[in-house]
Amino acid sequence: MSRNKSKLAAPTPLLDATAPMTEPVARIVEIFREDLEGLAFPDVSLVSLEHAAENVRERANQVEALRNQVNVAEAELAAARSDLESLAQRGLAYAKVYATGNADLTEKLEQIKMSEPTKKKRRKAVKVTDDTAEVAEVVEPGFCAPATNAENKPPHLSAVG
Repeated sequence: MSRNKSKLAAPTPLLDATAPMTEPVARIVEIFREDLEGLAFPDVSLVSLEHAAENVRERANQVEALRNQVNVAEAELAAARSDLESLAQRGLAYAKVYATGNADLTEKLEQIKMSEPTKKKRRKAVKVTDDTAEVAEVVEPGFCAPATNAENKPPHLSAVG
């Protein structure tokens, strides 16, 4: 082992406790910073360790940003599914009214079992800032049954048989 006494770049601060570096690796970097300052092996030195640690920090930041994007996309998907479910429930309700008098269509529609519409629809709203996403639950007015007339049909279908 040879000691390289050449001037090294100023050490960068050690990773904080939340960094993706294992405790033994952090201890080795610290030992190279405090006890082995200036010592360089053929492929290991304080500089190479700190460069590798910085690379790990950068990759961890990328992973965190991608996780935030996935969280946003999942919240948007859940909202889109909820919207589709509500729309399909309304479509089924309208189709059942329209199918009155058509036994075949009524039978097909009666075989479709959907969850009951709720008074309030809950979904997550996502607030996105630079590299972070905050998810909070939002309560919105939910599905309302269509207005009906004395024949128990929506007004625009009153004339339909």
